[in-house]
Amino acid sequence: MCFAVWRLTQAVFDADHHGRSLAGIARRATYAGAAVFYIGFASVAISMMIGWHHGGSSDQVARGWTAWLLAKLFGRWLVGAIGLSIVAAAIGIAVKGCKAEFKRRLELKGEKRTIIAALGSFGFVARAVVFAVVGIFLIFAAIETRSSEVKGIAGALRTIYQQPYGSVLLGLTALGFVAFGLYGFAEAAYRRVTPPKPGA
Repeated sequence: MCFAVWRLTQAVFDADHHGRSLAGIARRATYAGAAVFYIGFASVAISMMIGWHHGGSSDQVARGWTAWLLAKLFGRWLVGAIGLSIVAAAIGIAVKGCKAEFKRRLELKGEKRTIIAALGSFGFVARAVVFAVVGIFLIFAAIETRSSEVKGIAGALRTIYQQPYGSVLLGLTALGFVAFGLYGFAEAAYRRVTPPKPGA
């Protein structure tokens, strides 16, 4: 939820100064979409903690929502659009990780900055792979009009495991998540945030 609030701050208050150009608005809209995703992700966890959620795994939750959408008018197109959006976001996350431009905002120098940037890049790419798998299965569900095709985070990880050398790939994915977590702690401690100017 805290991460979702931070993404909303980036979207609404332009904490990263992307501005109001077309590219800037697109980046801020991506942040807003990410905020909605993480709010939904957190709500499932919270509902499980307080006993309101009885829907099973993340795969079952995703299939339930997809089945509900597919039953609606233009639901198939909406599911496909969501899948495409997730894949596009995954590509953006991977590119961001490879460019590692985020290291410019870290108040670190030398070897420490290099290490944190490497952790961030690895983490971004690992997250991108998992999100891409989720998005691709949503697209398949829209094409075939079958919610059974949909996979949540758990299903995406299971799909990775089922590939050749799956245990190695899954281990790398897990290490990527750990790396992103460590990068997140470092970012919280050393990120430079310049407040936007009033009226900007």
